[in-house]
Amino acid sequence: MFRRKEIIDFDKVFKGENYTDYIEKLKTLPKKLLLKASTFLLGFHHSDSFVHSHYELLSMWFGKENNKIANEINDIINKYIKTSGHEIVIINPRSSLVLFENILSVKDTPNTVTESDFELLLFKVYLALNQNLMRMTT
Repeated sequence: MFRRKEIIDFDKVFKGENYTDYIEKLKTLPKKLLLKASTFLLGFHHSDSFVHSHYELLSMWFGKENNKIANEINDIINKYIKTSGHEIVIINPRSSLVLFENILSVKDTPNTVTESDFELLLFKVYLALNQNLMRMTT
């Protein structure tokens, strides 16, 4: 059976939050951390197992402090897959490039965010970029 692959976006995971708020938060995150993260994301290849396995990606993305939220996100995605019948991907080259492009225009800010907060904020920013991309292409 053929199942469609869908780029999962912000609204499917974080219902009740506004994705545009997180696109704006991108400007407040430390540029050094963003550059490191975005270049890492740009290095992902479509054949990498964690690109196709959201569970594996979430395990890589989030540290121990965010284990609970990672499990909640995993459960939400699993429910979406079950109800929609779609396979999903989180990482896609266009969102990774848009993230990198946006970072280049961000002013350097002092690092006042904890690693666990950065992980979650970056994940939300990435899904917000996915959402924005999907809205632009439909």
